[in-house]
Amino acid sequence: MVHRILVPLDGSVVAERTFPYILALHRAFGSEVILFRVVEAEPGRPGLFSESMGWRLADAEGRSYLKKIAERLHEHGIEAEIDVAAGYAATEILDAIRRWDADLVILAPNGSGKIDFSPSGGTSGKVISSADSSFLLVQASPEVKPAESPVRRVVVPMDGSPRSEWALNLAAALARANGVELVLVHVVARPELLQGAGTSTEVSKLADQLVEANRAAGLQYLEERKRQLSSSELPVSIRVAVAGSVPRAIHDLAFQEEGSLLVLSAHGRAPGSGWPYGGVAWTLLSGSPGSTLVFQDLPRRQPERTDRRGRYARAPSRFGGSGSE
Repeated sequence: MVHRILVPLDGSVVAERTFPYILALHRAFGSEVILFRVVEAEPGRPGLFSESMGWRLADAEGRSYLKKIAERLHEHGIEAEIDVAAGYAATEILDAIRRWDADLVILAPNGSGKIDFSPSGGTSGKVISSADSSFLLVQASPEVKPAESPVRRVVVPMDGSPRSEWALNLAAALARANGVELVLVHVVARPELLQGAGTSTEVSKLADQLVEANRAAGLQYLEERKRQLSSSELPVSIRVAVAGSVPRAIHDLAFQEEGSLLVLSAHGRAPGSGWPYGGVAWTLLSGSPGSTLVFQDLPRRQPERTDRRGRYARAPSRFGGSGSE
C-alpha cells in the first residue's frame, strides 16, 4: 500500500500541480504526506553550504514556502510534514526517500516531459533510475490552467500477470475513492516475422490466427475483471488493441482523452531481470506526455534513517511545529 508519500517541490508552477494528486492519493490510501524542498547553491551565493547564516536564511525561506502548501493541505484534512535540505536536488531527494521510507514519490518534471535517464540527465531521471519506490510523474504545462480535479479516469494496462493484477487493485481503490472511471486496457502484440517469412500465405495466416486468439482471450479476460469490479461506485470500461509496439499502443489508448492517469506495475509477465523497471514501464516513463503512476513491485531496501543532510540541516517537523536545530 501507499503509506507515505514524498513530494519534492521547487517553487515552480509546474511542481505545485502535484497538489490535486496528493489529495486523490490521500483519499484512496490515507497516506502520510511529506513536503520536501532542496535548497541548491545559486550564482552569487557560493557560501550557502559552508556558512551558517546562509543556510539559516535558505532554510527559513524553504520552510515558509512549504508551510503555505501545508496550510492548503490542512484545509482538506491532511497534516503534512515539512522537510528542507541543502545540496544537489537528485542526491537529497534520494536521501529523503530512504530517510522517510517513502512508498511513493510525486515528481513534476519541467520542460518537454521527456525523462532523461542518462548520468547527465535531469533530476527526475536520476531519481527514478536510482530509487526503489513507486513514482507518480505529473505532466503539466505551466501555460495550461490547472484543473481542480485533473484525474477523470484511471487507466490500467493488463497482461494477465499477478503484478498487473496487483496494480489493478491499487488503481481500483484510487478510482473508487475519487469517483472516477476505471479503464482496463489490453494490447495484443503483433508477432514479428523474419524477413521473407511474411510473404508466405500460410505463415501470415498463422500469425493472424494467433493474434485473433490472443485478442479474443484478452477481451474475455478484461470482461471478467470488469464484472468483478463494476459497481455503482466504480464504473469500469475496457479497451483492447492489436499493435506492433505495446508501449505505444498503451500510450495511445490511455491518453486519447484528457484527464487520464495511467497506472501500471513496474514489471509485467517477463521474468525478473534485476532492473528496476520492465521494458513497457521504462518506455512509458521515458516519454509519456500524460501523468503516469508506476507501482514498484520489487522488494524495498532497508531504509537508512540517519540524517546526512549536512551540519546546518534542521530536523523534519510537522506543519505547525518549530523543529529543532
